[in-house]
Amino acid sequence: MKSLGFPVDQGICSFAASSPFLLFTKKAIKIMRAESLNERVMEKYLISSSISACQVHGFASNDSPFTYGAWTLPETARCLSRLIAIPVKIGMDYETCHVNNCAGSTGGVESENSSEANNAVVCWLRDSFQFAIVVLLSDAASLEGVETAIRTASGNVVKVKDPARVMQ
Repeated sequence: MKSLGFPVDQGICSFAASSPFLLFTKKAIKIMRAESLNERVMEKYLISSSISACQVHGFASNDSPFTYGAWTLPETARCLSRLIAIPVKIGMDYETCHVNNCAGSTGGVESENSSEANNAVVCWLRDSFQFAIVVLLSDAASLEGVETAIRTASGNVVKVKDPARVMQ
């Protein structure tokens, strides 16, 4: 929290974000991508909303056994718990492996701080999840603008870019 300008006692712990790191192997990411883009999953779970033009969620426990298994492994929870220094557990099974797909997005989400449109896949989120884990399922080495933006306490935006890595 402190590194982003917030008081360390704001929130449930002093953790706000980490530097990107590998949580899953490239082989695991390839399997997760295949499961989330599977024709059955797309037909059954694809939605569009004001947050993202192309979202797939609610599918992992029923139609994505590898991905669901990876997220629910005790070792995954232990790794994340060590990172933030408090116990981590999945709070909403339905949201396990929520995918925002830029390949199906029209982009053009309005920035909150500007009237200019950007090509964001997802607009600013104000949800109640204590932690969100962002895992890039594409090789972004040749893509432009593949990053996650975090707003600091002062209102500045910090952008994190690192292909195939995770940022909390």
